[in-house]
Amino acid sequence: GYDSRGGNAGGNDTSLHPTTPGHDDASRPSAQTINWCMENIEVKVTSGEYVDEIGLVQAVLGSNCEVKLRDGAQITIVPSANLEAVPAHKNSTVIILQGEFKGHTGKLIGIDGRDGIVKMDLNLDIKIIDMLSLAVYLGTVKARL
Repeated sequence: GYDSRGGNAGGNDTSLHPTTPGHDDASRPSAQTINWCMENIEVKVTSGEYVDEIGLVQAVLGSNCEVKLRDGAQITIVPSANLEAVPAHKNSTVIILQGEFKGHTGKLIGIDGRDGIVKMDLNLDIKIIDMLSLAVYLGTVKARL
């Protein structure tokens, strides 16, 4: 009987995991999905008529985005909830979608798991940014002063 209590104490440890900071971080992006989209980013349509199409955001219209589809000149309105940013690759120009550096651009110089190593265009600083907060940016980069 005494040994089984020890086992239960071990079991209690697992009940603490849902409140660990990593769990909270996972839910943060969903709180900001309403207005995550930005102009000049590459997106993939995740549902609806144009599912799996890749396009470029031309304009943000409230909770919708005006998207120019890659495989044609067609422009369509898609709810931002039905879009996801195309994952950035090393050496891509990226824009930061959320957090302290939202709206800033840089070059993705490395990827380490979920972390993107970004050389910022504004001041050439190196920043570590969650890959889920980065999007491929196809607009005009603001040169540093």
